[in-house]
Amino acid sequence: MNQLNFYLNNQKVNPPKNWRELGIECNFQDGEFKSSQVTINDWDFVRENIDLLQQWIFSGYIMEGMGFRIEAVRESDGQVIPVLDGYIDLTDDAIFDEYSIQAKSKEKYSIDWINDTAAGFGFDYLASPEVGLITDADYINIPYVISAIPNYKETAIAMVSLTFVGQSLYAAGRDLLATLSALATDPLSYGQIFALVVQIVKFVAMLVAMLLLIKQMFNLLIQPVKYHKAMKLRTLFEKGCQYLGLTFDSTVVPSDWVILPKKFRVPPSTTNAYDFGMIGALTTSEFPQFGYPKDMTFSDFIIKMKDLFNGKVLMNSSTGNMRFERKDYSTIPPQYTLPPIMNTTYRLNTSEIYSNLFIEFQTDVMESNTITQYKGTSYQVLQSQISSVNPQFKLLKGLKQVELAYALGKRKTELTTVEKVFDFMLDAIDELIVPTVQAINFSISVINDIVDAINNFIEFLEDLGDLPLIGFGFDYPEIPTINPIEYTPIGSLIDNRVGMLMLENDFFTQDKLLAVDDDGKLKVEQPTAKYVYENFYIIEIINNQWKLQDFDRIPFTLTDYLMVKDNPNATDDMKLESFIFNPWDETASAKTRKLYIYNENLQRTYVEQSGE
Repeated sequence: MNQLNFYLNNQKVNPPKNWRELGIECNFQDGEFKSSQVTINDWDFVRENIDLLQQWIFSGYIMEGMGFRIEAVRESDGQVIPVLDGYIDLTDDAIFDEYSIQAKSKEKYSIDWINDTAAGFGFDYLASPEVGLITDADYINIPYVISAIPNYKETAIAMVSLTFVGQSLYAAGRDLLATLSALATDPLSYGQIFALVVQIVKFVAMLVAMLLLIKQMFNLLIQPVKYHKAMKLRTLFEKGCQYLGLTFDSTVVPSDWVILPKKFRVPPSTTNAYDFGMIGALTTSEFPQFGYPKDMTFSDFIIKMKDLFNGKVLMNSSTGNMRFERKDYSTIPPQYTLPPIMNTTYRLNTSEIYSNLFIEFQTDVMESNTITQYKGTSYQVLQSQISSVNPQFKLLKGLKQVELAYALGKRKTELTTVEKVFDFMLDAIDELIVPTVQAINFSISVINDIVDAINNFIEFLEDLGDLPLIGFGFDYPEIPTINPIEYTPIGSLIDNRVGMLMLENDFFTQDKLLAVDDDGKLKVEQPTAKYVYENFYIIEIINNQWKLQDFDRIPFTLTDYLMVKDNPNATDDMKLESFIFNPWDETASAKTRKLYIYNENLQRTYVEQSGE
């Protein structure tokens, strides 16, 4: 028989009154946090233990758990084995009287601990100045473009306007080149220099007016690239765990998936040179933005992730590690073997066989791209019998509906009609203007060289006339040089928009799930409901037939407990769903699940809705 030692606040104490009723439960059931916790949560503390608890309360620590630890000393070799490392929660319906205190115990890093702590803060708190765990360095800049329905009237106006401006500018450039040629043959002609200055001013004014018109039309019809901030799923997990003093691991959470939080209000642009009331950030740092999901606690986030990945949370109390995986995750080979106990009674998991599995992401009425590009938003798997004897008595039924909390981002794959017109016209204008400007600047540089030589000769004559022996002087005005024309090609206004996030408006009302590259553009392969099924929910359909059995009074030692408390596998095809171990009499009861194919008369139909 094993000896049990009890500690309150690291002080060894006499056992609680009901200590022989102790049972250690490990629960591995699907979809749950793994919890190794004491089943007798209401401990009955008496005598000197009351004094310790009362002293804890009167010291002002009632809102803080009092350390509570149970250790077993193995009879065979005297090894000390931790049974419970947790705390007494005096805030959870504790009962006080003159002779006893009844209070619940909770294990550190258990489901109770996670529920109590992860539900007490959100990401906005982690980003607050008081905490500062989330900073701008944790955000991903997502470039996006407004997806307007092509307006052919606007397109025609744009074509006519750009063509007219381009032709006018080209004509002014020809006149300017003609004046430069004339000046090159007679560099001292002040009349030609004056005409040149006037034409340069005219050309530059028209160039500025053209660029202004183009950018105004661009902003009105298309709008430039803007930026929202997002956060990676893994970063959100890591920040929440960091606040709880945990590390985080996962093989199921992709490193390139991000959450783009909903935007109810977007500030006006502060860098837009044109007063069109444009909203949104034209640069990544134009105004402060947050990139974390709001209106949720860390516990809410974990629940949403469990829905998305069909996942579960595994806690390692010894290392302080949280692991998030698909709910069938296990990399540890079986270590414990269930002894050969006679039990001919079993159940089948027929209630878990669904005729209809439906997975759906959200749509957003404020963001029509989630509706007009519906494909990928939902996926359905229908199961039916291949053959039937009594069709009127079919029992296959049940709908498992998975409603995911996010809308999907839509990737820009091509230019709109207006964008194509602008792209063509701007490239044509560049092809027209760039050689003209280069030729003008080359002629200006040649003329400036000639003017510099003349000015140097005039300066020489002035210096010569100032000599005492010569005794005469004259003063000619210096011929001014001409500044070259600066022109930045405008064809790049349309470039590189493919691959960006498309939004109907700058604001939207559903958090978005995106897969992004390092530059924030969307990857070609985006999350879809079909992807979620094939990678996370397929285990609900394929090989989801099990034999369920319960066993009582299993011989069970502390060595067995150490083997199974972090590893539910009993054999390669059998797992423990839960067990309750009584270290006092070294017995356990267990619920088991064994892979058992009992129906192969099933066929499946897969439907990916297009929204039509």
